[in-house]
Amino acid sequence: MKRFLFFLFFILLFERGISVAIPQKLEDIIIREREFQTDFILSYNNISFSNLADQEVISQNVLYYVLNLRYDITSRLEVFLFGSYSSNFIKSIQEKKSKISRTSFHNIGPSGLGFSLEVLKESTHPSLTVSLLTNVYDRLVIGGESKTAWFDSYSLYLSSYYTIDPVVLFLTLMYRYNSDIKFDDKEFNYGDTFFISPQFYFLANPFVSINVGFRYIYQGKDRLNGDVIMFERSMVSFLIGLTYELKDGFFVSIDSEFRQRSDYSHSIINIRTTFRF
Repeated sequence: MKRFLFFLFFILLFERGISVAIPQKLEDIIIREREFQTDFILSYNNISFSNLADQEVISQNVLYYVLNLRYDITSRLEVFLFGSYSSNFIKSIQEKKSKISRTSFHNIGPSGLGFSLEVLKESTHPSLTVSLLTNVYDRLVIGGESKTAWFDSYSLYLSSYYTIDPVVLFLTLMYRYNSDIKFDDKEFNYGDTFFISPQFYFLANPFVSINVGFRYIYQGKDRLNGDVIMFERSMVSFLIGLTYELKDGFFVSIDSEFRQRSDYSHSIINIRTTFRF
């Protein structure tokens, strides 16, 4: 059972990193000189993980509340801060023992900073934007214990878009390095993460855009006290979303993401409001 909880810990750590990470949308890499932007994201996540050996299923519902603050220093350089908070609701079903248990907790999530630099502007060729961010502060919870972590991960993004009116082709690549995490006498070494995400944005009219695409994710080995407890793995998730400009500088978007494999599934729905000043 304890080993299974460690599996779950790595899965949840991975999912939280993907959920909270920025930038994720086309609007995030369009930089405007001396413009301030705030994003508030409410993210609902449903995660299910099956332990076939013990006939146990753990289902977790998580609400993430994410605030991003951005400022475009020049027409090519943007800096940003982000912070998050989560509400976690976990249900465990043990079929062998006909037992159902529930627990919940609330937790401060990753908070950090970063910058985006537009290396190439779109013209006859696609644009290219490089983004770097780090989790300055994080608070992790496992088995009722909590641990404060500082600078526990670093993420590098390469993003590009190209317009073929009325379609915008958008591509994002991300690599995240994770440092070791210590819980008392336990040392977690969480494998580095890579993903590539091609998407298509359809400009229905000047105020509405629809995006569809997928994300391929590769995860390295996870280790507990030097022993491998999860090997390399990969998965594909499908993305669909809609953005609507209610008025000048005020946007609302809804995005969803779905991924599944034999012992694990994850569904995400994000509601995001954006203000530009």
